Amino acid sequence: MFRIMVHKSHINRTSNRMFYCLLMFSFFVTCISSSCREKDIVPNAPVEFDLNLNDPEYSQLNSVGNAVIVNESSNLFGYFGYNGVIIYRQSYNSFLAFEATCTYDQNRLEIRNGSYAYDPECGSLYQLGFYGSVGEGPAQYSLKQYTVEYQEGSDFIHVTN
Repeated sequence: MFRIMVHKSHINRTSNRMFYCLLMFSFFVTCISSSCREKDIVPNAPVEFDLNLNDPEYSQLNSVGNAVIVNESSNLFGYFGYNGVIIYRQSYNSFLAFEATCTYDQNRLEIRNGSYAYDPECGSLYQLGFYGSVGEGPAQYSLKQYTVEYQEGSDFIHVTN
């Protein structure tokens, strides 16, 4: 019968090495996975403007489930993001605002059927009523969302990033 004698310090060194190897491996995997996550595909651009809901140009926003695109060619003063801002009326007293830029290829989006944003170049379709989530197409990330301030009964909304 053979007996293998292992010194206690050898076991401690081996377990320490394994611990550090696992620690380094997990650090490596974390670094790799975070760099593979969504990079900011849509460039950051300032957004800040007020929109008058009584303006005939934005009359579509008088109905729940409709959207308009506001950009530099609009009759407003302010900053309108990279490709413009989509304003969507989610409910009677709630609005959502999104960057009007496809998260796949940075193309300018169009409004489809009032409640969808569409990129005619790549075919990505975003569901505005579901917080700009991807409905179909090659895009993997939801639309960049902006902050909307609205007080019930007011004629104005304030949009900012």
